[in-house]
Amino acid sequence: MRRRGRGVQAALRTSAGEGQLHWSLTLSLWDFHSGPDWSQAPQGPRVNEFTLPPFYLVGAGAVGQATAAALAAWEALQGHFTVIDREGVDATNLNRYPLAVLADVGAVKTELLAARLAGRGFSIHHSNKGWPGYALDPLARAGQRDDLRAEEAAYRYRLVLS
Repeated sequence: MRRRGRGVQAALRTSAGEGQLHWSLTLSLWDFHSGPDWSQAPQGPRVNEFTLPPFYLVGAGAVGQATAAALAAWEALQGHFTVIDREGVDATNLNRYPLAVLADVGAVKTELLAARLAGRGFSIHHSNKGWPGYALDPLARAGQRDDLRAEEAAYRYRLVLS
């Protein structure tokens, strides 16, 4: 028979005088105070809007979608990014793509990502040409913000995530 450590035994005892099992424990990571539930936990600091510099997200697959979903989850975050990928969604991708569902099989990855993040504080330019096609083809940059299009014409890219 395996013996549990004293800490586990103490946590599992529910008889009067022998300790109690904590079904709910609230601990604030802002100030490390605990409380009976989240409604009574202290509020963290106010986070004002934060604007990211324009960036390029090369690849709208598993890592690209996870990156975009994480950024979009923070309501105070805003900015502009360009997503670049030449592939579509296939059924074998679904277990890795946090923004795709079965109905998205066959969709263009960049269009799917732009649609999922619409209204989340970001303006998005997307290209289905892949990185070399985007970087070398001026027509692929049609519709891009004017300031970025001028930089791209000189092969200057502020921030590239891949």
